[in-house]
Amino acid sequence: MIYELRKQIDYFLRNKIYMVSLIIAAVAGYGYEITHSSLGIDDVCIGLYFDDGLGVSIGRWPFYVINKLFHVTEFEPFIMEFAAVLRYILGDKLPIACYAVFSAMFLDYSLIAEVFIYYLQNGVPIIYTLVGMAVFDLYYLYTHDLEQKQRILHKLGMSLLVSVAVGFYEAAANVFLTGALLIMIIDCFGTNHMQIRKFKQFFMSLFLVGRILVYAIVERSLITKVCMAIFGIESYSYRSAGSMLRILKYPGRILTIIRQILRDYVFVGSAYYPIGLFVVASILFIVIIIVVSIYKKNLYILLLGIICYGSIFVLSLPQGDALPYRSNLMIALLVAMVLFYLTYVILKCRYQLINVIGMVLVISVVYNSAFDLNHWFAFEYEKNQSELAVVDQVAYDLQKGGYNIAEKPVVFIGSYELNPAILEKCSMGSDTPGYSVIKDLNDWMEEETGERYVYVQTLSWSLIDWAIPGFYIYEGYNREMIRLFEERGYQLIWGGTELYEKALEQEEQLNEYPLEGYIREYDDYIVVRF
Repeated sequence: MIYELRKQIDYFLRNKIYMVSLIIAAVAGYGYEITHSSLGIDDVCIGLYFDDGLGVSIGRWPFYVINKLFHVTEFEPFIMEFAAVLRYILGDKLPIACYAVFSAMFLDYSLIAEVFIYYLQNGVPIIYTLVGMAVFDLYYLYTHDLEQKQRILHKLGMSLLVSVAVGFYEAAANVFLTGALLIMIIDCFGTNHMQIRKFKQFFMSLFLVGRILVYAIVERSLITKVCMAIFGIESYSYRSAGSMLRILKYPGRILTIIRQILRDYVFVGSAYYPIGLFVVASILFIVIIIVVSIYKKNLYILLLGIICYGSIFVLSLPQGDALPYRSNLMIALLVAMVLFYLTYVILKCRYQLINVIGMVLVISVVYNSAFDLNHWFAFEYEKNQSELAVVDQVAYDLQKGGYNIAEKPVVFIGSYELNPAILEKCSMGSDTPGYSVIKDLNDWMEEETGERYVYVQTLSWSLIDWAIPGFYIYEGYNREMIRLFEERGYQLIWGGTELYEKALEQEEQLNEYPLEGYIREYDDYIVVRF
């Protein structure tokens, strides 16, 4: 299997057209982020993950272990494994442009900005690499005559790859599921090595994928327990089983989830490019699945298509809410796959005019996605600089105001709201198509819409507002706020939860930042109110 994978990847590495396309896509999509790094949520508390083992205690062990062996630096997205899988299945019959478009779209799909701002991007690039290898191995089982012992070893290897991927981020399980289903669909389109034309083959293929996921989850649990025992990490979880299985207690929650999905993954698309692109890709995916299933006279293509599309949102059920953008890593795979197929259809057409116009449209979609990705990186940088300026101003007022910050703890209370001018750039008003439907959906769910609806998620979160209570269950209130000031070079004394609760009693006596009187010094501590 390794030999086959290396051969496929080597094919792309040696193909100048593909590599140049990939380099251009990487620079176009991530050039701004590389030259304008920002201090994001989780960056200030990276020690909790790498030193204290918080990540391990919630099952995210790989980065912790890697950091024990190597100095962890930034990882860049790597998608050649998925491209290798496609070429392996379809052989040399397709133009290199199909693979180049797929890889460029996969790399530059702008929804990744919602997760890229987290520490080490939550391991997303490594997840795609590991899952790509696992999907490759899955298909390898169907294309090679292996002995029983070899098949068992391949299944164990697959489950370990997925287990490590899930250890980086839980959404990796969904990526494997969606990726495996897409590979089954593509196989039905082309070589049909998996022979999914009868119920037995259909069921056994799905059953194998399900078994691999179960094995991976069990392995992850065992590895987590071993790591906690070896490194002496205490058990901690802010996602209890009860909170993740609300759907069992409240079945009516399903209607809420459906409305959230309609809001976040359909109507928001009128303003948010990656979601609008997903809506269009979804329609095209459905059309392609129906047409090909009829043309091939294979009902199981339609069934696989339905299951594949449903797999994108399946984690919403145990979570009790629509899957947040930062966790929905499957969308990029679906959108890239649709563009892959469209490119093939366009280039297969015998009319040169359609070839030219079609490829111009495809390239424009990829270009706009790269442009949008840079746009959100620039937005994150602007927002971050705005908040860091507030931190600097507060530190200046504490120092120049004569407050005894050298001996007294500083306690931060209240909440911080981003500059309205910044929020306006990521929100939609009543003049935007889709706003009225979103407002109706929110009214039904008893959620506030306001004059403008913020359609991005993690990108609109305030670092300061998060840092005030950040990880209070684990360390206490304000610990991350003190770390945020330390990142800017200011040394403040942490007051802890007890002083935080004491300071709340004085909240009404203080003005809010930036009004005069937002800082007050008491006998044993100093209060800053946002």
